[in-house]
Amino acid sequence: MIKSFFEKSARIFRADSANPRMLQEESEQERRLTDLCVLSAGEALAALDSGLRGLSSEEAEKRLDEYGPNELSHTRRMGFLADIFQRCRSPLVVQLLIIALISGAIGEIKSAFIVSAMVFLSVGLSYILDRRSSNTVEMLGRRVQSRTLALRDCEEK
Repeated sequence: MIKSFFEKSARIFRADSANPRMLQEESEQERRLTDLCVLSAGEALAALDSGLRGLSSEEAEKRLDEYGPNELSHTRRMGFLADIFQRCRSPLVVQLLIIALISGAIGEIKSAFIVSAMVFLSVGLSYILDRRSSNTVEMLGRRVQSRTLALRDCEEK
């Protein structure tokens, strides 16, 4: 079930993605993570070429050089216009814009203005609220210091 969720999510993301190579790398990583989650602890450690004693310092350095740091990736924010355009692609917004255009074309200027104002308020408020929540999450992420223990050469570090 989880695997199918990741596959569906990847397909949806693939449809909106502008960089297919990056998407392919992400979906391969997601697929590998999903496969590891269904294994037992011993099988997962074997699949990762590790063990109960952890990695040696040399192996950890080698993997750091090969794979990079074990951090969440920082995604770039969309620009203002790209974000607004993405929000305007919503089926509801498109439908309301068509209604406003038809109302204006048949002479119902008051109705066209009201529907346009609804679209403007909806898109504007969702942009403002999403931007605020993103800023808050980033601010909390900077404040929280996470500590992780790793086994290196049979010692917690």
